[in-house]
Amino acid sequence: MLTGKKYPQNFRALVLLTEELLRPIILSTDPALDISSMDELQTHLDLVSAQSRTAKFWIDVVIRPTFLCMKFVRAEREGEF
Repeated sequence: MLTGKKYPQNFRALVLLTEELLRPIILSTDPALDISSMDELQTHLDLVSAQSRTAKFWIDVVIRPTFLCMKFVRAEREGEF
């Protein structure tokens, strides 16, 4: 992944990792944690990152850059630059 080769496969791996990291948040049955939009998810990630240094690391290094790449790929496919 770090050499920059096989970009689609590496990106898919990052998306799968992000999905697994967010699975407890998204599939939570807690009514107080009802996330229905990306803004609510970002707000919740901000709260979680304020509580733990490890969570802040994972959110800042893996989850947010993956979201940024996902937005770029979507814009590229839809032609919205």
